[in-house]
Amino acid sequence: MARSSNRTTERGFVNRNRQKNNGATDPPLPGSDHNQIIYKMECLVCGHRYGANSSHIWQRKCPRCQRGAEGLALGVTGAHERYASPPPPKRLDALGAGCEAWEAEINARVAALYGL
Repeated sequence: MARSSNRTTERGFVNRNRQKNNGATDPPLPGSDHNQIIYKMECLVCGHRYGANSSHIWQRKCPRCQRGAEGLALGVTGAHERYASPPPPKRLDALGAGCEAWEAEINARVAALYGL
């Protein structure tokens, strides 16, 4: 998957783990590392939204579906509520329902990879 930009702190950057940078918090919130601010991240796999230090964007994994480190809080008054994650998908209970798009993408990639 091609990255959408070369600069990890640019809005729209997608890292190799399919984590998208949706820009810095407004107003900028201090991160947990020295001289860092929190960026709003979104997992393109499961839709989870969380905060991350700018220095971690390039290698970040989703805390919900990729066993990544817990995300940073995006704010206490309203900012977090406006950027809250959707509920986790119920993949096991759904018995494959709603996975058609992912299945088609996987099939296309396998076909291209093996020349089918």
